[in-house]
Amino acid sequence: MKPSQTPDWQSIPGWCSPVEADYLYQLAAGLDQNDRIVEVGSYLGRSAFAIGLGCRESGARLITIDHLRGNPEHQIKPTCEGLRQNLARLGVLDWVEIMACEAREAAENIERPIHALFIDDQHDYGNVMRTSSAFIPRLISGGHVLWHDAIGHGWIGVERAVSEITKLWHMQHVVPHQMRGSISHWRLTGPTGCKAYG
Repeated sequence: MKPSQTPDWQSIPGWCSPVEADYLYQLAAGLDQNDRIVEVGSYLGRSAFAIGLGCRESGARLITIDHLRGNPEHQIKPTCEGLRQNLARLGVLDWVEIMACEAREAAENIERPIHALFIDDQHDYGNVMRTSSAFIPRLISGGHVLWHDAIGHGWIGVERAVSEITKLWHMQHVVPHQMRGSISHWRLTGPTGCKAYG
């Protein structure tokens, strides 16, 4: 069952649309057992559930990262316990590790390799550049990189950062697909290196 077909998923506050949730689920479900996905920006677990549901099928593992201080647009302040309860209630917590810390701190403590990276952190240009540059060197060649709110939602900083990052690294755009909403999806085609921002 896809996330969009799970009634309780709709009760989790957040901005991941049903189309985007199903896209993330399909990505995670297509990975191999013990592959590792990293999500930066959990909030209350709306997208983490979608990825975790795919991991439950494939045997992959999700590491979801959030400083859990919240952002101005958040109507409900996130907490680690609230995030954990949502994922447990929907039956995916066993496939998810929660890291309550800054993204760059988490990047220093995550072992390689990462097979997929989903970034939905703070939406200013500098933060997207720094977060992306902290994690991309930990991706395998052929790994997936996805950014939320990078297509058509007016987040100019995200769109600019994605445009620059995908030129800095050897990345190939996954063929545009109408069924992924605002998610921009790329694959790393060359070796990682030491290109970093800030």
